[in-house]
Amino acid sequence: MKRTEYVLLLAVFIDLFGVALVVPNILFLFKEALGERFSPELYGMVSSVYSASQIVGGVALGYLGDSSWGRKRTLLLSFAGAAASYFLVGAAESLELLVLSRVIVGLVKQTMTASTALLTQRTRADERAGALGRLSSASTLAFLAGQPAGGVLAVRFGRRTPCYLASALFVVDFALVQLCLPAEAEEAEARGGGGAAAAAGGGGGGGGGEAAAGGGVGGGARGVIASVRRALRGEGARVLVLRLSYGFLMRASYALHGMYEQQRWELTPSSSGYLSSYKQGLGLALNALLIGRLARCMSTARLLELAIALSAANSLLEAAASSFPAPFALYVGVNLPVSAICGALIRTLLSTLFSQAVPASDAGLALSVFDVLSAASGIVAPLYSGFFLGRIGVAAQPVVAFAHYVIIFAVARYCLADVSSASKRKNE
Repeated sequence: MKRTEYVLLLAVFIDLFGVALVVPNILFLFKEALGERFSPELYGMVSSVYSASQIVGGVALGYLGDSSWGRKRTLLLSFAGAAASYFLVGAAESLELLVLSRVIVGLVKQTMTASTALLTQRTRADERAGALGRLSSASTLAFLAGQPAGGVLAVRFGRRTPCYLASALFVVDFALVQLCLPAEAEEAEARGGGGAAAAAGGGGGGGGGEAAAGGGVGGGARGVIASVRRALRGEGARVLVLRLSYGFLMRASYALHGMYEQQRWELTPSSSGYLSSYKQGLGLALNALLIGRLARCMSTARLLELAIALSAANSLLEAAASSFPAPFALYVGVNLPVSAICGALIRTLLSTLFSQAVPASDAGLALSVFDVLSAASGIVAPLYSGFFLGRIGVAAQPVVAFAHYVIIFAVARYCLADVSSASKRKNE
């Protein structure tokens, strides 16, 4: 691995470890700060403010990161804003401060988007699946370690302590990126902001001109729109459709998975937690150790189709598990591992294909657009799932998942028909 990747992996781990410290406690902090005024409606309102801030900040910082602002500065702003926000969460005694803290972090925290865009720019196409898999492993490991640590700290030292520790970790991240992110990464960004856009975007001099115009503050909305069109035309648009389809249908398939497990296997909360950790650990191992090797043995598109097909077969097997002896052992020994491994593989391969299909100089904005659309689908998918499974029963969840995987496979076959060859030509 190159120095840039080491720095980004460490920065992402520290960042998400800090986030995970606070996640188990944030609802209780809101209750403590608001007292008798607390209500689900008020908490939902604050969450909505955060989501709206993410949409605005994601597109704006994605565009700025791709232009003259640079991705290193985007990371620095992300860590500085997160440090201020999480300190406010710990110190807040009023609704106004809580809302302000969520607005700040929603607007500026773009760690994964900026890191993924920078890693995309700094890796060759044949290395990218492995690099993105390691980035995903760093984030998974951070949450596996951070959430229990946050719970222990809250019990021993109070619920505000994890917030202050998280804020300090973001300051450490700021210093790490400022001091250790190699200078050549910034030079590559400067080259990518102008001429590289023309080469990568396939638009000749016109593409470079758009990037140059969009790079200045005066480019405004027209610059953003031009960059989005350049980033998401052709194969970029097809892979975006595939990623969004997968995200929506998987959210719809598994939105009520916890309820399904509880009803079918009569799991306790602790047993459910153990199964979740087991599944996350399997995905972590795949991303860290195997995905790069698998990507070298088979084309990314074919490997993706194979993983989707295996996921469909696994869902069908799960639906028929009641006809086998020891169905719970089959679920734990076969269904969960296949689901975890194939799910992690599909997500990383989709991210890899997307990074190959969009111009490197516009990767940040393209990822931000995807994040915004994905957040929107995340609102609709649980409603669709609840409506659908509410009528046919939660026990039918594996059958629904099988049907969704079949749809995703068909979408993948259509969307990836010409992407592989086009991406290969783009990166030569």
